[in-house]
Amino acid sequence: AAAGGAGNGDDSTAAAAKAAAAAALAAAGAGRSSVAQESVNDGRVAGACTVLTGCLEAWRAIFRDSCVFRGFLYALMASRCHTSNTCLKSIQMLMMQVISRFKLPPLLAVDGQEFSQLQTSLMALAEPGARVTWRYSVLSNMVLMFAAPPATAASSVPLLRHCLALLRSDMLLLRQVGGSGLWLLMAQMAAGRGAGNEALLAELKQALSAPGAGEALLAVLVLDHAKLDASEAAKG
Repeated sequence: AAAGGAGNGDDSTAAAAKAAAAAALAAAGAGRSSVAQESVNDGRVAGACTVLTGCLEAWRAIFRDSCVFRGFLYALMASRCHTSNTCLKSIQMLMMQVISRFKLPPLLAVDGQEFSQLQTSLMALAEPGARVTWRYSVLSNMVLMFAAPPATAASSVPLLRHCLALLRSDMLLLRQVGGSGLWLLMAQMAAGRGAGNEALLAELKQALSAPGAGEALLAVLVLDHAKLDASEAAKG
């Protein structure tokens, strides 16, 4: 009986070992499959970004047709689903191409319901404290600046509030983006292109009337870039 019990124990141990080995092989196979799938996805994203970067006809369509422009911005928002370093690097290079192609937002973001919905979605993703990665937070804020409305638009008021909130962010890069957005609105107002939008003017006056607000804004606009340059230089 004892020998039989020992035999059963050996059999159960062997069965457990075989099960563990099978599970390890299955996990290894799943791991290889996952890596292969990620590699395929990386290639697709990198390829799409490369094609867009080098296609002049695509850029003409994006910047001349408001519907195409809006679709492009929604596509950039949807890039949140990509998390690998390869994908993020490809998307960042595409963003650099977008930035280099205009000095100011294309002002295709007219005061219409379709763009208002886009801006609302972007601000929800781009607001400080949103549950997104810091890379995507920066990306969504930059896309929001691409969709910046004219200063005459009613939607410029929530954008102003958003930019002012970014100036209080702990992240230096977000403070810079917020300062850039604020400057875009203020430059339009200084040039008289915000005429008639009393709500925007009242919001800006209230923000700048707070004690120390003017000095803080000037420090962000003039000095924060030096801090970022020093931070990058320290990385070697």
